[in-house]
Amino acid sequence: MRYVKGSIPYGEIYYTNSTCLPVSSRDNPVDRVRIEGLFHPIIEAGAITHVWLGESKPSKESLANFVVKVFRETQNDQIAFSPEFTNCLQCGRTVRGLRDSCPHCGAVEVDGITRITGYFTKISGWNKGKLGELKERNKNRGFFCDRQEI
Repeated sequence: MRYVKGSIPYGEIYYTNSTCLPVSSRDNPVDRVRIEGLFHPIIEAGAITHVWLGESKPSKESLANFVVKVFRETQNDQIAFSPEFTNCLQCGRTVRGLRDSCPHCGAVEVDGITRITGYFTKISGWNKGKLGELKERNKNRGFFCDRQEI
């Protein structure tokens, strides 16, 4: 059972997309791209390393520095920075992060939006497995906030 990801009793079973590290891996993004980049050259269909951001909003300088170092110092073919958002179904506003209610109008009729594989979708349409994966994602909170040099 060590290869099964998610919760079997809740039916939240999923597989890890693209390369080798599970979404719950506590490796920082630098280590993640180095490790996963080792596998990119041997995956003929293409590979991508996800950097889950949650609600954090790194500075453009920090992200730019990270991207330059990734492509100079690793074998990664692609990286994707994946934030999360909440869309209010009442007032129509969208805010960063997954929330249970709208911070603007207080409505609880909200829908989360984040990346699933290669594109952003509303999580209300996700199956139990993908919701299980979302719960386990390491969102790298604070990693980019304090670093200008990565």
